[in-house]
Amino acid sequence: DSGPKLSLPLNESSVNGTRLTLKLTVDGLNDIKAESAVGTSLGDTVLYIAANSIQDITKNPILPAALNLTTFSADLQRPELISFKYTADEGGLLILEFDES
Repeated sequence: DSGPKLSLPLNESSVNGTRLTLKLTVDGLNDIKAESAVGTSLGDTVLYIAANSIQDITKNPILPAALNLTTFSADLQRPELISFKYTADEGGLLILEFDES
């Protein structure tokens, strides 16, 4: 695949039997939101797992894999303005800060 690829930091992970649950950091989630060609539908989101990036309990490494999504939930969270700064001496510079990308 020639589309954009993101390596995302994880906030936490948990294992329950054969299920691994990964939680992205806020920065990782914002990285996805900032990339307009990733994470917008089932068709543009693929999980790539690098060889040796995960091991089972007996230290056997995972094989590389590319997995397509089976479900997708759109981002319905609206960005919120959290601060602003106006500087008159720089020609009227207005800086807006939002809580997400």
